Amino acid sequence: ASLDATANDESASTVKKSKASNEAAQMRAEDPLPLRRAKITQEAALRKVEKQQKAVARQQEEVKAAFAAQEKRQVELEVEMQDAQKQLDVAKASGGGGKGALWWMQRGLFEADAYL
Repeated sequence: ASLDATANDESASTVKKSKASNEAAQMRAEDPLPLRRAKITQEAALRKVEKQQKAVARQQEEVKAAFAAQEKRQVELEVEMQDAQKQLDVAKASGGGGKGALWWMQRGLFEADAYL
């Protein structure tokens, strides 16, 4: 804008007016391709990041669902373990069955409990 003003200023010298006019013409003729290319590249990078963010969010939801399922299964296994322990205690209290069989049952429960 200041170059156009200088080019059209009657009080400026002919050299200054010509120089301002030429510089303004050069600026208008300048190729905007690098700027357009940079803008397109930036937009593509933005779309790529947004796509990755959606994928990460989807994976986070899958992990949360899997974790919830594992927690539920953990609770179920703990309940089953408690039931098995109660059954073993009943078998011990009844006095029936061999002591070796009871020992093996108790050992099996102990080892299963180690994996919970």
